[in-house]
This record gives sequence, C-alpha cells and structure tokens, in this order.
Amino acid sequence: MTTGQEMFLLAAQELSFSRAAKRAFVTPQCLSDHIRRLEERYGVKLFHRRPRLELTREGRTLRDYLSRIAQLEEDMALEMEDVSAGMRGTVRLGIPLTRGRIFIPRIMPEFQRRFPRVDVKIALRDTRDLQKMTVEGTLDLFVGVGAEHSPLFRFVPIAAEPLYLVVPEPQLSRAFPDCDESAAAKLRRSGADLTPFADVPFVQGNDMSTTTLLVRELWQKSGLKPNLHVEVSNFDIMLDLCRQCGCATICSRGQLHRLKGQKRREKPGERLRVFPLRDKNRLAVELVTPRSARPAKFISALGQMLVETMKSEDAALEQWLRAGEPGTKAEKTALPQD
Repeated sequence: MTTGQEMFLLAAQELSFSRAAKRAFVTPQCLSDHIRRLEERYGVKLFHRRPRLELTREGRTLRDYLSRIAQLEEDMALEMEDVSAGMRGTVRLGIPLTRGRIFIPRIMPEFQRRFPRVDVKIALRDTRDLQKMTVEGTLDLFVGVGAEHSPLFRFVPIAAEPLYLVVPEPQLSRAFPDCDESAAAKLRRSGADLTPFADVPFVQGNDMSTTTLLVRELWQKSGLKPNLHVEVSNFDIMLDLCRQCGCATICSRGQLHRLKGQKRREKPGERLRVFPLRDKNRLAVELVTPRSARPAKFISALGQMLVETMKSEDAALEQWLRAGEPGTKAEKTALPQD
C-alpha cells in the first residue's frame, strides 16, 4: 500500500487525525494532506469532519478494501518468512480416536511431502478434552464433534452427521420376523425406531464423548431402557462385539467408515445391517482453531487438508448408505476384515 493509504487506515481506526498522526510519527497536518490527496485521487469524500470525525460511505468502502490488502500483505510477509526459514516448525493437532485412525494415515504422506521439516504432534482425545487443551494453548487446531461454540474459536463446518443403528441380521429378524429386503429398504427410507429393538442386547460407549452422550439422550427421549450387555469406549471393539456376540449399537455416520469399501468372508450370523434412526439430531463435525492465533502456513494447510478429505469421505459414505448397506444386494461390497 502507499503511505497515503496507510495513513487513511490509521485515521479510520482512530477516528482522530491527531491520534492517527501520533501513531504514524507525523504531524496532523501531514496526515491530513495525505488523506486530501487520496480524496482527490478517487474523487470522493472519505470523512465527515463535523460535528465529529467519521467515515463517509465511500470511506467505509475504501477502509474495507484496504484492510483486506493489509491482511494479504501481512500474510505474504509471514509466508516469505516461512519460506526463508525452510518451513520449520511444529503443528499440534487434536482429533477423536476413531476419526484419527481413519484420516491421519490418509493425509500425513501428502503433508510430509509438502512440509518435510514440520513436526506433527497428534492428540487422540474426546472433543471436550481437545477444546480444553486448545484454550490452554497446547493445541493449534482440532477436529471437534459437537464442540461447544465459543467466541474464542473459529469453526469450519465439515459435516452434520445423523445417527445410525447397526444390528446383526439375526437380531433384525428377531425384531422384525417378516423383514425381507423390501421391508429393509423401507426401513432405511423411513428411519428405524428403537422400540422394536428394546430387548436386543446393545453395546455402547462408557466415556463422556459427544456421541456417547447423544446416544444416552436418545434412549432417554425414547422412554426405553437399553439392554446394555457391554460398555466400551472403543468403536472398533463395538463392531467386533456386534459381529461376534450378536449385539447392536448406535453410532454416527462418521463411525461407519470401517464398514465401507473392504472385503471379508462372512461367517453365519455376522452380517450387519445399517439403518438411519428417525431421530433428527445431528452431530456437527468441525475444524476448530483459536480465534486469537495467526496460524503459520503449514498449520492452515493441515487444516485445509483435513476439511477437504473429511468432507469428501462423508459425501462418499452418505452415497454408500443411500445405495444400500453391507451384505445387501444393493451393496456388492462385503464387510471388512478385522
């Protein structure tokens, strides 16, 4: 920016020529001359001088544009510093365990190729812990599931995930004795109610994660008491128990990645069926960063890679679930290997 534009921004911030001149280490007359020349250049009036100094509509427009230019120049300077320093640094990322197992191996090869001198420290925790760690300054960014919104953070939406019922086929037949493929397709369209599954053994989380708390709230709203056989905070173990012990479970869409796109030889009774629940609650999945921080380029790049990868996978999951489910004729891919 020109010196005159910089002087104008100071005056727009202070709404006082004397205070702006003091910040610029010039006289008020010098600053006023710079602004007069800007007004002549653009052919507009930038300030109302009386009864007090305030921006005109044209002045507000110029302020907004110049503020963006100033931000771009500052970002460019930071990036040049990163380049000259060889992009050295550390990024501290938080992500829930299940999603971390899915997405960290996907994005790390590309991130390390682009930023070979940047170290990555990853915390696998529940959203509440990750939010607290970020407030304390021990994380640069995290993937939150149902994170509490606060003016301390910036939130980038990734997905709004509904809840799904995962039930072994024998238990589905127990709840719906006449449930053929046509009836199952109808159930997928209308959504499953928990009442027919009240006597089915369930496995659910025993932690304080957002998903676990939402599932508990769902049972309370239904007026039913779940037939809980096992409580465990690891979703991979939950799926294994669904197959091997005939338990059902409730999860968010993002936790169904393990069922998608892999092959295994099914054993009798291990076929899992997946149905959306009628409950309309959604889990907001977001990338969360501190509002006060100005992230280095490599931190912003890691966040962008996470958002793009997770959005793409969520869209693929939604399409896969609409097309069918594991083990049905509509879904040609079988369940995955353990």
